[in-house]
Amino acid sequence: MLKRLGVLTGILIALCLAIAYFFAHSWAPRGKEPLAKIGGTITAIDISEPSGTISLRKTAGVWTMTNPVEDRADSGSCRELIKSLSGLTVGEAVAENPASYPEYDIEDASATRVSLSAGNPPKKIFDAYFGKTAIGFNSIYLRWPDKKPVYLAEGLSRYMVTKTASDYRDREVFAVPQDSAAAITVILGRRVYAVEKSSSGWIFKSPKRTAQEASDLVDDLYSLRIADFPPATEPAARMGFSRPILSVEVSGGGEKEALIIGRPVKPTMKKQPPAYDYAKVSGRASPFYLNVYDVNALLHRLVPLARPKHRAQTAEKPGTREAAAKKTHG
Repeated sequence: MLKRLGVLTGILIALCLAIAYFFAHSWAPRGKEPLAKIGGTITAIDISEPSGTISLRKTAGVWTMTNPVEDRADSGSCRELIKSLSGLTVGEAVAENPASYPEYDIEDASATRVSLSAGNPPKKIFDAYFGKTAIGFNSIYLRWPDKKPVYLAEGLSRYMVTKTASDYRDREVFAVPQDSAAAITVILGRRVYAVEKSSSGWIFKSPKRTAQEASDLVDDLYSLRIADFPPATEPAARMGFSRPILSVEVSGGGEKEALIIGRPVKPTMKKQPPAYDYAKVSGRASPFYLNVYDVNALLHRLVPLARPKHRAQTAEKPGTREAAAKKTHG
C-alpha cells in the first residue's frame, strides 16, 4: 500500500513539474521585436480606438498633433510611448480562434490599434491591436492586424496605449523657451510691466523694481502650466478674451507670442469656487485652462492689492479680480 502511494505521489509530482514547464515555456517571450533598434527614426504615431483617432507627426524634430485637433504635442509622452513599444516582448499565442477575441478585448470594435511610421514620407513599421491587461500590470494581449492569433506581450502596460488626446498635448504655455526669452511685457488693467534680459540677468524697465523681482516674475510666468482643455464646442464668447484679466507678450530668439487670460471657468456645481481661468496663446489654435491659484499668485506678484479676496481660500465673487485691478490702476 505504501509502495503504491509512493508511486502515485511520484506521478503527481512529475505531472506538476510538467505543467509548470509547459506554462513557463508557453508564456516565455520569443525575443524583442526589431522595433527596438529603430525607435529614433519614428516620425508618425497613430492611435485608433472606438472613441476616435489620435495622430501625431514629427517634423524638424518637433512633435505636433494633427488629429483630433491641431496643436503642439508633448514630446515627452511621444518618446515614452515609442520607448515602451521598443521594449515590447511577445510570447506564444494564447488563442487562435477569432471567436475568443471578446475574452481578450482584442476585437476590432474594442481594441486599441497603434501604428508607428518612420521616415519622410512616413512608412509604417509597426502595427498592432492591443486588448486588456494580461497576467500583470506590465503585460497586455496583442494581435497583429493580418494574423488571427492572440499573443501575450510583456513590457507594456495598457495605460500606455489608452491615453487620451489631452494626454498627448503640450502643457507648456509658452513656445519661446525661457532661456531664449529676451523681453516680456505684462498688462494688468491700465498698468504695464516691462522686463528685459541684460548681461547680468532680468531687470525691470518699468515700473522701478529690483532685479530679483524681475527674475521672480519671469519664473512665475514660465511656471504656468496648462491644466486642461475646454470642449471644442464651448463658445469662445464666454471665455472673456475681449476684456482679459491679464495679457503677456514674450519675445526672443526671433519669435514673439502673446498670452491672454480671460474670465474664470464657470464651476459645474453651484456655490463651488472657480478652479480654472480661460486662456489662449498666439500660435495655438485651441484655448485652454490655467489653474486659478497660479493666476492669483501671478496677480499678487504684480500688485498685492489686485489679489482676489477668497471665500474658504478658494472662492471669489464675480468680477473681484477685475474690480481690484481697476481700482488699483484706474
